[in-house]
Amino acid sequence: MAHILSPADGASYLDPEEVFRRLREEFDYTAIDRDEGSDVVAAIIAKLVELKAPQEVIDFQVACQDRAIQVKIAEDAVSEDYLQFTVKPNDGIFIGYVSAEHEAAMRPLVERCARVLGYQIELI
Repeated sequence: MAHILSPADGASYLDPEEVFRRLREEFDYTAIDRDEGSDVVAAIIAKLVELKAPQEVIDFQVACQDRAIQVKIAEDAVSEDYLQFTVKPNDGIFIGYVSAEHEAAMRPLVERCARVLGYQIELI
């Protein structure tokens, strides 16, 4: 169970820093971790190499790595209901869930993210 947030057809992706700026204005708690964002993309690259993915797919991730950010959002700093995801340039925001209950509980946060970013929500 997962969603991808992305611009409506024909619209451009927001820069990762702009995504964070908008989320910071919307949610009472936001955190950003640039090192973790880079580490997440490094793990993706390693897996793609292991799977012998097409070089253009690997190159895209390599190009994203230095500007990727890990973002955490919640209603407050102590809330157990939070979303954490990696934002990369020119790519959708992948949001995964551990269960159907987790997905249902996070739906309001996902909808607010999409609204404030001007993105659509796609179930994958």
